[in-house]
Amino acid sequence: MIHKDYLWADANIPLISCDRLRDELLIYNLDESATANLIDQFEKLTGKTIDKFYKIEELSGGQKVILMALLAIYSPAPKIRFVNLLNALDPKRRDAIQSLIRNSGKDIILDESG
Repeated sequence: MIHKDYLWADANIPLISCDRLRDELLIYNLDESATANLIDQFEKLTGKTIDKFYKIEELSGGQKVILMALLAIYSPAPKIRFVNLLNALDPKRRDAIQSLIRNSGKDIILDESG
C-alpha cells in the first residue's frame, strides 16, 4: 500500500538542518504555540533546555531523534509516517513518544521495518 501525502520522519536521518533549531521549526512550519509545546516536551523527555537559537549539532543522536519526533507531532501535518522511530529510542522515551502519538489526533504510521 502506498501512503501518499504523509510527512516522512526517518530516525536514520532525523534532522535536515545542521545549524539552529529555528531552521527546523521553519521546515516543519511550527507556530509559536507549537514551538513552546515542543520546547517544553523536549525538556521533559531529555532534561535538556533548548530554545530557537540552540545549535542542533550539540544534541546527541538520541536527542535528535526525539526532536524530530516532536517536530513532526507538533507540525500542522495531519498524516505522519515515522521510520525506525521506536527502534531508535530507549524504553522510557519510547513509551513517552508513543503516548504523544496516541494523543496527537493525527493519522500516524510507525514503520519499523526500514
